[in-house]
Amino acid sequence: PVEMRKNLKTFIIFIFLMTAISNCTQLEKTKETAIIKDTVMNYNRGIIEAAKTGDVKPLKDIASEDVVKRLYLWLAAWRDSDAYMDAELKDIKYKSLNISGQTAKVLTLEEWLYEYKNTKNEQIALPQTLVFYEMEYVLQKEENNKNNNWIITEVNIRSEKRGKGKG
Repeated sequence: PVEMRKNLKTFIIFIFLMTAISNCTQLEKTKETAIIKDTVMNYNRGIIEAAKTGDVKPLKDIASEDVVKRLYLWLAAWRDSDAYMDAELKDIKYKSLNISGQTAKVLTLEEWLYEYKNTKNEQIALPQTLVFYEMEYVLQKEENNKNNNWIITEVNIRSEKRGKGKG
């Protein structure tokens, strides 16, 4: 009986420790998920601001050089045509978020309202358009990461559907 109680006590301690470790792992994953979602939101906010100003520098902290360069070239093409995008992210839903080691893949459903304006006189160049996207973001956790940052390394449009804007 003494040996059995000892084994039972050891077993209970083992179960308690495994539960505690599991809870810590779950909390860490929840924290990582929140950081990744914030990164995606900050990227979208950055696009809205960069479209108005042409300045992509704030995105360099949350997106890879390649992603920022592609965005810059797209914005520059509009600016060369004397136009800029005035956009609003109406809604974003996270369809899935998977973390595998240092890589995360996020699928979102996004609703955007776009209007293109002339850079010289602010007149409407292209009317408001409502667009629904299914987006894929691939993120990489930074090496030597003190701030727990994730960097967007790929942005892919999986589907796009146009709706009617206001006006």
